[in-house]
Amino acid sequence: MVWRGRQATDFDLAQGLPAALCGALNAGMSGIPLWGSDISGYHYLYNPPPDKEVYLRWTEVGAFSADMHDENEGSGTGPSSERWQIWNDQESTDTYRKYAIIKTRMLPYVRIAVMEAQATGVPVMRHLYLTKPDRQPRLPDAGRVFYGDSLLRRAGRDARAHVAPVYLPEAQYFDYWTGARVAGGGYVNRARAARRRAGVRAGGAIVRC
Repeated sequence: MVWRGRQATDFDLAQGLPAALCGALNAGMSGIPLWGSDISGYHYLYNPPPDKEVYLRWTEVGAFSADMHDENEGSGTGPSSERWQIWNDQESTDTYRKYAIIKTRMLPYVRIAVMEAQATGVPVMRHLYLTKPDRQPRLPDAGRVFYGDSLLRRAGRDARAHVAPVYLPEAQYFDYWTGARVAGGGYVNRARAARRRAGVRAGGAIVRC
């Protein structure tokens, strides 16, 4: 297992959460199939310590990584008590609990992906090119990650954006949370409220959690 150490505690494209996702995809393409990151990042030497939004968003990413672990320390210009933590308020605790439960319930699905990784080297977190090489989006986006062979996750971008375009390579998807059909074959816009739960699955069946 490899994790992306020392990432910044923000949404910076070069060092923060989006960079951690980019690192996961690059590692997977380079023969490292099992990957994770410190939830909320590690260093805040040149940026603020992680706030609530960073913590919640990173928790969601952690649940759909091969390794999900919290980080309550780090290197920064202030004490670690300035970092937003799982126990800071009820929403943070409930959000972590929710995604930890999802992570646990998905273990049978993840085991299949891990066995495939052991047999073939295909990573658990997969770049779109590995899964759909003939259906590439016109714009690069490290936030699109296949988790196993069927679950497509879009995460890690600007937390302040209200609408996030999501590229769906196949013609038909199901919303992971609601079971509703989602037409693919191009870009769809997901409102921010839905983006926080924007997992979608290709194929004819819904993954139940």
